[in-house]
Amino acid sequence: MSECGSDATDQSEGRPENGLSDPETAGSFKHIQYIIDHSIADAQGSHDIGRAEVSAAFGAKVIASDKANENIAVGNAPHQITNQQADNPFFHSKRIIASMRDIIKEKEEIMLITSDRSKTFRRLMAIRKRPKIEKKLLLEGEAMRRQLEDFCIPYTLYAKEGEEVDSEVFLRAELFDRLVSTVTPQPFLLVVDIPENKPFDEGAILVLDRIRDPGNLGTILRSAAGFGINNILSLKGSVSWTNTKVLRSSLGSILSLVIHEDGSQEDLMRIKKAGYRLIGADMYGEDVRTFSAPDKWALMIGNEGEGLSKALEPLLDDKLSIPMKGEMESLNAAVAASILLYCMTMNKEYK
Repeated sequence: MSECGSDATDQSEGRPENGLSDPETAGSFKHIQYIIDHSIADAQGSHDIGRAEVSAAFGAKVIASDKANENIAVGNAPHQITNQQADNPFFHSKRIIASMRDIIKEKEEIMLITSDRSKTFRRLMAIRKRPKIEKKLLLEGEAMRRQLEDFCIPYTLYAKEGEEVDSEVFLRAELFDRLVSTVTPQPFLLVVDIPENKPFDEGAILVLDRIRDPGNLGTILRSAAGFGINNILSLKGSVSWTNTKVLRSSLGSILSLVIHEDGSQEDLMRIKKAGYRLIGADMYGEDVRTFSAPDKWALMIGNEGEGLSKALEPLLDDKLSIPMKGEMESLNAAVAASILLYCMTMNKEYK
């Protein structure tokens, strides 16, 4: 988990309401604590807790007990209890309660989600389908996790059952596979809060006009973050930055940006009134190598096939082009945006 402070596990599952047989929390340390709390009376007397009850608590078959050493052991499987004395039919209440308390002290709560009726699974599925409504994102992969930690963005991790992952919540394989978007996913998912919609700072602005390919948008946003452009205005008609492919191609850098979606010409007019020069990418514009960037500028990147909208051209103060030696007329929108951002931010002329 991130040293910056990852979120605690989603606690929506809560304590089991129907006793030891609750399928959602069987195997969780909350469930073990539940057994402890409801077994103190027995512990004061001579009653024993049966194997079935302990098995329900750990979500696995109880193989053995250890009366001699007055403890129980957790094997390699997260909830499997192992010991040499496999013939003991019952555990003494006092001893197993003490052993459970030791385990709870040493380990974080572990939970296995086994049903698609689980509140946790339904919540994760809702985040996957409706991130803006849920105000959370479901991300995938180690590269994404590194980015989150680099930006000190807290996250909650959910892992696939049976994987060697430091997680508090595991999901059965068939449930996990329903949540991922890649063919060969890594064995964990990350949930993060969608950043609040903050106002732009006084730095440069990147304006995106009808960028419809998710891969292009993700690459453009990744380049913007790499060149220190924090302000993004996405005009109406562009794909949403919460799109799964956008998130994947941006590698998490997207969460460090301030993104305003569904922008309009009125937004562009406000930018101009704030002293910004609107600079459009255009194949017939000035050579970017000889262009001197003003102190306040907003770079506009147009649609992949059509370029900038004709309705926006009257608002432009300058047009920039990227000279090429080959016969290609234009570059991919993401490639062109990356080159222009590099030239504008690094203030370097090519010879």
